[in-house]
Amino acid sequence: MKHYQLKREEVIRILGDQSLKRWWVAEYAGVHKTTLRRWLQGKTRFVLNKNAERLAQVLETPLSQIAEPAKRFRGNTEKNNKNNII
Repeated sequence: MKHYQLKREEVIRILGDQSLKRWWVAEYAGVHKTTLRRWLQGKTRFVLNKNAERLAQVLETPLSQIAEPAKRFRGNTEKNNKNNII
């Protein structure tokens, strides 16, 4: 699966410029409002491509304006393998 890294500051700016409520954006993007909050606070570094695309649609902006493809993404499997290297 492809992942994107959100440009948090840009998303926050667009939300303010368009006077959008975060709960409304989350609902129409198909994610929980807590998930959107984590994205905007930087607690979640990577976003699935489908979620980033839906967010861009809701914000009526190009995907490239609010996100960029993640250069490196390590899932739990790779993290676990790294810790088990002797």
